[in-house]
Amino acid sequence: MYNWLHRGLLPDIDADLAADMYEWASIRLEAAGYAQYEISNWAKHRGEKLLACHHNLQYWKNRPYLGFGAGAHGYANNVRVANVLSIIEYIDSCFHPTSKEFPRSPATNVEEIIDYKNEMAETIMMGLRLTIEGVSSSEFKSRFGKTLSEMYQKEIDELLKWGLLEWIGEGGSKAIRITKKGRILGNQVFIKFI
Repeated sequence: MYNWLHRGLLPDIDADLAADMYEWASIRLEAAGYAQYEISNWAKHRGEKLLACHHNLQYWKNRPYLGFGAGAHGYANNVRVANVLSIIEYIDSCFHPTSKEFPRSPATNVEEIIDYKNEMAETIMMGLRLTIEGVSSSEFKSRFGKTLSEMYQKEIDELLKWGLLEWIGEGGSKAIRITKKGRILGNQVFIKFI
């Protein structure tokens, strides 16, 4: 679709219409009993438990995950990897393995080392996609040895002033999360942490 759009085979996206459709979908899903737990994901409750996709939560919390198969991606030990796209190449690499350090595999053809500062930025960017829980201040400090405020006070204050972020909870359970207004302008929020 991206290529079709740029070749003029599809009409350009109307940003206002897309925002209206997003808000409409949010209202309809909530009315149908779904809770929005992530910017683009809703789930139902089973009793007290929200049936959120644990697979996706691994990404949103910037935790390790492994990718198996042609074109699969993974992230562990501060290394992001991608496997070859071709199924034939992937199978061939499995039958003729070369020794590579974890999380790389014989099929890895792209790797990116994620340094400490980028890991922090990605953790807050991805965590802010979680519309209910956001980014826990205590978990951030436990993981990085610094608080959200120590690292991003200026950015957080600016986004709070614009009504795009909000603090929730108290004391040790305090977290920062994106507001309903911020969900529509998510890219404007996330770019502050890059």
